[in-house]
Amino acid sequence: MYKIIICASFCFAQFSVLGQNTEALSLFNKAIEAYNAKRYNVAAKLYSKAITEEPSYVKAYYNRGNTYLQVKNYDAAIKDFQKATDLKPDYAKAYYYLAYAQKQNEDYNSAIRNFSSALKLDKNYQSAYLQRGTVNMKLKKYTKAAEDFTSSLAIKPDQYSAIYNRAICYDKLELYEEAAEDYTAALELKPEKEKLILSRGKALLRDESYDEAIADFKLYLKEKNSAEANYYIGYCLLKSDDYETAGDYFDKALQLKGDYKAAAANKAICSLHLEDYETAKVDYTRLIQIENDNEENYLNRGIANLQLSNFEAAADDFTSAIDLKSGFPEAYYNRANAFIKLNKNEYACSDIKKAAKLGYEEANKYVKILCNQGAN
Repeated sequence: MYKIIICASFCFAQFSVLGQNTEALSLFNKAIEAYNAKRYNVAAKLYSKAITEEPSYVKAYYNRGNTYLQVKNYDAAIKDFQKATDLKPDYAKAYYYLAYAQKQNEDYNSAIRNFSSALKLDKNYQSAYLQRGTVNMKLKKYTKAAEDFTSSLAIKPDQYSAIYNRAICYDKLELYEEAAEDYTAALELKPEKEKLILSRGKALLRDESYDEAIADFKLYLKEKNSAEANYYIGYCLLKSDDYETAGDYFDKALQLKGDYKAAAANKAICSLHLEDYETAKVDYTRLIQIENDNEENYLNRGIANLQLSNFEAAADDFTSAIDLKSGFPEAYYNRANAFIKLNKNEYACSDIKKAAKLGYEEANKYVKILCNQGAN
């Protein structure tokens, strides 16, 4: 699971000079003092009094909006920032914090619109690019998000959050080489973030650069004995057809995390590839204990039992698979094989017909043979 990094800091207007309304100015400056002392409720009330004295006091609306952000009253903040932009349409920061509050309220489309308004007023507004990028990620608009992070980095290089989030976008866009490069850059900025090694390894795996991916997962294992890293080494080896070593790593993952479903499934696949049917039977039994509602698990254990001449157990497994998925042609076909071995020819005939009817082409070759029928 990816975690988007969101960075925000609140900016408010400092001591202000306001025409001849000295009472509004005094209240405004007292509100700033209260804000700096983190007395946010007091600050909000003082800003409100300043606005009562001077209803067009733009900076008071803006600062009160930031005060509401501190106490997570996003609806009130939105109203204040909107009022500030109404009174001062070229107020880039007001648009920015309006968008930020809308983002916190999960009104992402409005947030995008107002971050864009801030950027029209100030094309070098680095944090607006960064924040708009995070919203585009929320909307799964990964191309636009990556462009925003790139724009943010053009203004402020070596920004960890922008580099990391762009790496996630590249991953989502299946630009795995670019993702790996960004994970490397993020790691250079924060070498203590060892999980970046794991993320880079995953990107390299998806890029089918298995040797490089394994090197990263082994590097991560030096930092932490991780079930996930062991699993991914196993997966790389499985994709490279090294089933025996892959199985060893899947076992290591399962020793650390006994209910690791993907590790159990792939370990069983390795055993089948190695034609080690006794181990495969044990592997699928373990997998069924983790996931007992997957018909494929019973089918594959049944195949292992067939190979071991455990015909009754095989037939039971294929029956379990059919119970979970009634239209499962492979299960009917293999159960027919088990029934033949058990001299239950009538049952075998019924199953092979069912498999053929369900479109399993291999079954058509045996219908007449098993059912001993002519034109039928």
